[in-house]
Amino acid sequence: MSFPERHFVFDGTPCEAFDLVIYDIGDNDEEIDIASVASPVEETIGGRWRSYLYGINFENQQEISMTFGVNLKRLDSRKYLDRLEIDAISTWLTGHDTYKTLDIIQDDMTYVRYKVIVTSLKLIPYGTEVWAFRATFKCDNPYAYLQPITYEIDTTDEGSGELVIMNESSLNGFFYPVVTISGLDGDVTISNLSEPNNEEGTRAMRFYSVPIGTGDITVDCDRMLITTVNGINLYGVFNKTFLRLVRGVNRISVTGNCVVGVTCEYPVIMGG
Repeated sequence: MSFPERHFVFDGTPCEAFDLVIYDIGDNDEEIDIASVASPVEETIGGRWRSYLYGINFENQQEISMTFGVNLKRLDSRKYLDRLEIDAISTWLTGHDTYKTLDIIQDDMTYVRYKVIVTSLKLIPYGTEVWAFRATFKCDNPYAYLQPITYEIDTTDEGSGELVIMNESSLNGFFYPVVTISGLDGDVTISNLSEPNNEEGTRAMRFYSVPIGTGDITVDCDRMLITTVNGINLYGVFNKTFLRLVRGVNRISVTGNCVVGVTCEYPVIMGG
């Protein structure tokens, strides 16, 4: 994977904070996977001539190899990295127990970022001095992400409404967003009318008789996780159906007196 620009941002901190610049990313001569290759889940039956496909698994998490070091001004003055700087940079990049965001500062990549964890970090010495690092960033999936976008609808007064969402992901299957519900007193029904065979909204995400004082509700539809500001367990008043989006236009129907936000961080295919 090759990027002509010279800077990156890891976990919100730019590399310039450590006087660093990118020297190289990957190998310009290497072959580059630009799409997610799926591993089929299938079986064969004795005496039959074909396999039966039950689904797919995405197993090829993307890896980004990057060489970066002191900027040209420091190189010209032969001001290499001292031990305190090496410790600060290593602490910045490693030892995390969650994926962190990685932004490559490049004109055609300003709208995307990766979620990564550093699996290898090596020093590159020049004689007895250290001037650069070589790092391997392992991504959480085969895709990059578009910057998060939140679509919002307020049905507090009308009691119902419709929200239009354009799903820009590269996924051929369903995309599961994060849904927030604020100011709810009672019931709410959220349905995607653009789902196949769901024009009437029979498949819907529903909460029944939500207790007063519950506060904001957050539903991570991908992880099937529901949280509330006050820690109230709402699984008992939930119908166990999570909102999902198809590629392209989605018409989201909301019934209930509340404010609903749908946050999407679309996965997209990025070439080298």
